[in-house]
Amino acid sequence: MGIMGLAHRNLGDLSGGERQRVFIAQALGREPGLLFLDEPTSNLDLRYQFEVLDIIRRLTREMGIASIIVMHDLNLAARYSDQVVVLSTGEVFARGRPGEVLTSNLIEAVYKVRARVKIDISGVPRINFSGLSEA
Repeated sequence: MGIMGLAHRNLGDLSGGERQRVFIAQALGREPGLLFLDEPTSNLDLRYQFEVLDIIRRLTREMGIASIIVMHDLNLAARYSDQVVVLSTGEVFARGRPGEVLTSNLIEAVYKVRARVKIDISGVPRINFSGLSEA
């Protein structure tokens, strides 16, 4: 997690991103059977968002555990998820592979935002948001 340099610092002295990485490392260190993370990339710089999600994906595969990750960044969810579940008004609106679920129509229906979704060469949806929807 790139936190060895933080070992002798007080938690209260750490930035939000540093604290987030410490909490994730603590969770992984417990060798859970299921990893549940709520917005693990919040307060992280762009580089650390990718690093943290790369580490979570690698370690959960190595440990043979599942991860359930709540996140609002649809592009990160599309890139790192095997399956996505989209909620709307507290109910499951759609679930499945990111390339099947994350469509322009779904984004407009759930989030009231216009978006163009293109599937890249590796099958990952790339979402380009263009503004609020009239719907």
